[in-house]
Amino acid sequence: MSIRERAVSVHQVPIEASSANQSELLARFRMCAESGTPRLVLDCSKIWEMNQPMIELLLSCLEEVMMHNGDVRLAMLRPDGYAALRLCGVDKLFEVYPTVQSAIESFQLHLASMAPYVLDNAGVATDSDCAA
Repeated sequence: MSIRERAVSVHQVPIEASSANQSELLARFRMCAESGTPRLVLDCSKIWEMNQPMIELLLSCLEEVMMHNGDVRLAMLRPDGYAALRLCGVDKLFEVYPTVQSAIESFQLHLASMAPYVLDNAGVATDSDCAA
């Protein structure tokens, strides 16, 4: 059985959140979502300060993608950035990964977990409803 990989788009989050950055980023996300790839990884490695405008930018990105039945993963978020998300009560809205590659793979793993067949100990595909 082969599992088709899901297309994932990776975007660098700007160093600071400005209205121009937000408009540009949201326009790119909108294009990705409308083209059928509403699975985005946001590389947060350049974010040094997770302030309110940056949190609002991340939430706007998530909202835009979710309107197209997609999802956003955050990658390379610094611990103090995650703490700021937690303080604002939005940490549960995002899956956070230590690397961009692990965030990309999380989309593939999610798809694989939905597969209707599993391998038994001998490596033979069986119907998951019948697998013990």
